[in-house]
Amino acid sequence: ARLSERDVECRILNAKHDEEEASVIAEAGAIGAVTISTNMAGRGTDIRLGGVDEAERDAVVRLGGLYVLGTNRHESRRIDDQLRGRAGRQGDPGTSRFFVSLDDDLMIRYGIDDLIPPMLRPPDQDESIDHAVVRRELDRVQRIAEGQNFEIRRTLYRYSALVEEQRKKLHAWRAEVLAGEADLDVWSGRQKELFRWAVDRFGSETTLEAEREATLHFIDECWAEQLAFVAHLREGIHLVGIGGLDPLYEFHKQIADGFWTVYECVEQRTAKALVDVNAAGQSLSLDAAGVRAPSSTWTYLVNDQALTELQQMLFGRGNVAFTAGAVVMAWPILAAWAIWRRISLRRTSKDD
Repeated sequence: ARLSERDVECRILNAKHDEEEASVIAEAGAIGAVTISTNMAGRGTDIRLGGVDEAERDAVVRLGGLYVLGTNRHESRRIDDQLRGRAGRQGDPGTSRFFVSLDDDLMIRYGIDDLIPPMLRPPDQDESIDHAVVRRELDRVQRIAEGQNFEIRRTLYRYSALVEEQRKKLHAWRAEVLAGEADLDVWSGRQKELFRWAVDRFGSETTLEAEREATLHFIDECWAEQLAFVAHLREGIHLVGIGGLDPLYEFHKQIADGFWTVYECVEQRTAKALVDVNAAGQSLSLDAAGVRAPSSTWTYLVNDQALTELQQMLFGRGNVAFTAGAVVMAWPILAAWAIWRRISLRRTSKDD
């Protein structure tokens, strides 16, 4: 709006109008073109000097090329560098300059006022601030943000890496069963008499196909229960730290123990399915064993929040140690929270 008041024509890039934005980018390098963009104009966006046909390229080069103005710092220097990199590409001339306010959300969130020495802290003003210490602390805020985001990603990876390895192993087994490459011997090994009855009555091929279908169903079912267990475990695994145990080690130990029960779970339920089929009567339909297509889809999301909102209030959002004094003050709240979680889970299981 302010640019329009000054009769400055501009175009917008915000990833909301895909069919128009290709032409906006194509003309962003023309003489006098003003383009306002989110950080979508970063890596991979090639702005050619002189416009779409580069007819005015020489004139743009003489004027100094593309000028990139940034109005804030991002949490990652990589994004800022990508935006700067739109100017001066492949030997073309260009300039970039970033204007940063000390009142930006990023600066306030990571405590820029505490980083700048009081005697050097500038007063509220509209004029530019050009001081080496201020520039240094601006860079420091960005490094702090990058460090915390890296720690979040590393913590997420450490908790999810083992679960991902388990998923790959189970998926490989499931793929073999689906392709008919796995040896199915649950019914023939655990339910010999019923297996012979099924083969005699329905044929070997039909019986093995039914066992394959049952195995696939219970692989999915038992793995879904394992994921639910992992999610529930992760909700409260930090509490073991109060007792001097390593939460990550205990988490890995328990999900490893739980994973091996998945195989036994699949075999037990597959074996029981043949008993249910026999009790049902006339056909080899697996509906009596509860083997049917799902009526809903479950989606498990992995996020970068290692702690819930309540846990973040108690433990802090950064790398803050949980001291003995904090334990004394917080244990009633933690106990009440744990009781509430248990009651909620019981109500959920009853409703199911």
